[in-house]
Amino acid sequence: MDKEWINLDTFIASTVERIGDYAFESYEHGKNWRMKAASIGKNVKIIGKCAFRHSAIRALKKEENIVIGNENTVIDDEAFEDVSFSGGITIKAQRIGDKAFAEATVSDECNMILDDGVTEVGNSAFSSARNLIIGKDSNIEKVGERAFEKMNLACNDGNVFVTPRKLKNIENYAFSEAFVRSSSVFDRETKCKRIKVSEGTERIGDYAFEKNQYTESVILPSTLTEIGEGAFQECPALTSISIPSSVKKIGDGAFDRATITLEVEQNSYAALWASENGYKYRYQGVTEDTSWLNP
Repeated sequence: MDKEWINLDTFIASTVERIGDYAFESYEHGKNWRMKAASIGKNVKIIGKCAFRHSAIRALKKEENIVIGNENTVIDDEAFEDVSFSGGITIKAQRIGDKAFAEATVSDECNMILDDGVTEVGNSAFSSARNLIIGKDSNIEKVGERAFEKMNLACNDGNVFVTPRKLKNIENYAFSEAFVRSSSVFDRETKCKRIKVSEGTERIGDYAFEKNQYTESVILPSTLTEIGEGAFQECPALTSISIPSSVKKIGDGAFDRATITLEVEQNSYAALWASENGYKYRYQGVTEDTSWLNP
């Protein structure tokens, strides 16, 4: 079994509606199952828990992505955790479970593409995975904690990353350390320097965008009401950010005091918060600096 490559397109019948839990799971580091496919579960409703965990899967044709699921598929928890894909993948699903693609990898210069039809992404779903693309017209409505942390998330609107337009709540650590793409083979990096949080978003959770060292600017929406603790900490290139007057709550250490100037509206909650927490801030051409509060 560990020498022969199984063709999943013929091995899984077109009438199958569910791939069971642990169906093709391999022993960690052993990768006993070796599979090839043009698609996985194109007619199934559920890809079960840990169904392909630790496996190795290659595309039938090098120039084509493996298509996983369909618009009605539920990909359960850890289904493709630590899977090594030779080639790229396109993920079509309605819901993606916790750690479903955590630590999964694709070949150098290839990508994971998240179809616009995906509506829910679970906790740590793509944590420490590699080279993910989320379209600017994504219909994601719910993103779990640590969903995209420590991975290579690509820009989706020129040199800007735009968060999903239907996402009201950005959970804790969701995009922590997420915006550096690199290739060890070619020793290069493509850096996302600008992030746009879409209109309609109401909350940015704790540490949601922390440790994105190349982020130079962030655009916040007029619908935003809360910025969590440490949300933009350890982002040294982010030296200025405009906070809308709609914001009524900001957590401790949301920004790096030493490097950032907060653009605020006079008499707004953000202006009061900045003055009380020792930040440099600016409104209507006037700059105030209360950093002396934090010697």
